[in-house]
Amino acid sequence: MSLDSEEPPRGSFSESWRVASWGRRSLSDDGRFVDSWAPSPRELKVDRDPPSEGNRRREGSFAGGEGGVKLKLVPHDPAWASEFIAEASRIRDALEGIASAVHHIGSTAIPGIHAKPVIDICLEVSALQLLDRRVSKMELLGYMALGEYGIPERRFFRRHDSTGVRTHHVHAFQTGSPGSRRHIAFRDYMIGHPDAAESYSRLKRELVLRHAGDREAYIKGKEPFIREFETRALRWSDLEGRAGPPMEGKSAS
Repeated sequence: MSLDSEEPPRGSFSESWRVASWGRRSLSDDGRFVDSWAPSPRELKVDRDPPSEGNRRREGSFAGGEGGVKLKLVPHDPAWASEFIAEASRIRDALEGIASAVHHIGSTAIPGIHAKPVIDICLEVSALQLLDRRVSKMELLGYMALGEYGIPERRFFRRHDSTGVRTHHVHAFQTGSPGSRRHIAFRDYMIGHPDAAESYSRLKRELVLRHAGDREAYIKGKEPFIREFETRALRWSDLEGRAGPPMEGKSAS
């Protein structure tokens, strides 16, 4: 199974993010954004206005590809955090009653590393069957439903803007599932180990330049790194006592 946060093929998971240097942001079931690493719940206030397209064009981008097929990585954009908050609120409103937590995941969530400018979101729901009955709610938000898309017990959605540019991925799991735990353990490890995150960023930049428009080769090139660090992340999460998905979005610890 390929694990790729930026372009989920037939199987992926992704890292998540941290607010400044003191915590991780999630949307709680009472509608507040809380930091699950801080000593107590904290409401977070950020600009909810999404950045202009011009702000996305930043120096230091890496791209490769021919014939209109491109892989593009850009430096981290702090505005991605507010884009996540705005989208998480829309999803939470649409799925009221079944969404237990919404997390910003993927390379856009990790400060300091290159990423494709697509916001990855991990959605935890009380039951996937209930989500299946509300697919139309996600479609009204502009999402295309793709079912499991290669990962059992997952529901995958993606959204494009009015010009056809992909902007968001949603990976939905039942609350507390192994799938969401893997996502969150890996993201926490990358955030807590900046050297590992930088190694991941450097590897991605090298692969984009080396493989140009060959997306499959790019994804395959990352697999050994991701497999190794997923194992480390799960072990580290257990040792650190981070419960992960069952607690996130409900309370801070």
